[in-house]
Amino acid sequence: MQKTHLNLKGREIYSITICDIQLPNILEDFLLINDLTLVENILWWVNLALMGELTGYFLLQYQRKKEKLALYLMMCFAGFLGASFFYYLHIFVAPDPGFWFWKSGVTLRFIGLAIFVFISERKILHMRFPVFTAVSGACIVIILILPYDIAYYFGLTIYGAALALLIFFAFIYRQSAGKVKKYLGVGILGGLIWGTGIGITSDFMVNMWQYYLEVGLVLQMVGMVLLGLGFISIRSFDEFTWAPFVTTLFILYRSLVIFSYSFEKESNLKDGDLLGGGIASALLVAQSIVKSTEPPEAIDYKDLTYLVKMGKREYLGGKCMGVLLVKKDLMILRDKLDVFLRAFEEKFDQILSTWAGDMTPFEKQSASLLPIFQPGRKWRL
Repeated sequence: MQKTHLNLKGREIYSITICDIQLPNILEDFLLINDLTLVENILWWVNLALMGELTGYFLLQYQRKKEKLALYLMMCFAGFLGASFFYYLHIFVAPDPGFWFWKSGVTLRFIGLAIFVFISERKILHMRFPVFTAVSGACIVIILILPYDIAYYFGLTIYGAALALLIFFAFIYRQSAGKVKKYLGVGILGGLIWGTGIGITSDFMVNMWQYYLEVGLVLQMVGMVLLGLGFISIRSFDEFTWAPFVTTLFILYRSLVIFSYSFEKESNLKDGDLLGGGIASALLVAQSIVKSTEPPEAIDYKDLTYLVKMGKREYLGGKCMGVLLVKKDLMILRDKLDVFLRAFEEKFDQILSTWAGDMTPFEKQSASLLPIFQPGRKWRL
């Protein structure tokens, strides 16, 4: 049967009708597939569906939590969703006079990337002027104005923007810690795989080898899954700029405060025992309400959240307990409290095993553990 097609930079791309392009025998014999265009269409629509699902998820997350990070991620994935759709039209559906399908796709792809760049520059690194965001905007305007033959090569500047974005997130990764660092690493890996897939599906690469389109689409799917998993777990910009949200730390043992520190005043608390007594009573009440042998992990009270962590080691008087007062419940602050409490137990293990009530060792020697709560300092769970 006669087939409709368009010629894309020397490669014949067929519309999804009856097609006679033959795949290698292994695909034809074992997968019963003998239509390359059908495979490409299936992969492309799966990509679109996955991208649409991530866009919708981040929209729902923003509606529930009202966190700006979810909103920006929704806008970013919406841009890439539109870009993928227009590029699909550019390849499969109809001839593209003036290549406006291609220009629309590249523009939306640049917008999606520019949003990620903006997140890095303004919301995380707090740069006064978003330089790379402005450069991305200028590239978008130029691509829309220039004819295809010139705009295509100018569109390659998107890889420069992607490299800048990678450098930004590498810097942020170095400054992060705990589960946030792990999830960010997964997101960065996903972004690299996704970006590689996008590059492989470009006109230039597809013209070099007919199977680059399939390989690129598969890489995009893998990258999107990893990118989505990474950033779905990081729910707020504040996970990267957490320091202003920490107020006070208490370590309790036998219901007594053996160490207390104010991060706002940058000094030990003189009345920590009085405040700690109230905290211990509140924890006991909360524990009785939920009918649990362990205190709750977090208690919201007025404008503060009390993060609670029980120690791992058993002593004659029971376990130590860490209580961190924060202005916002963040994953990274829970991790830091856990690390501090483990380090505290290790440092004072012998003292706690035979403790007779002397607070002096804790007051004098605990300061060496406080850098755990300093931004940029390396520590491990």
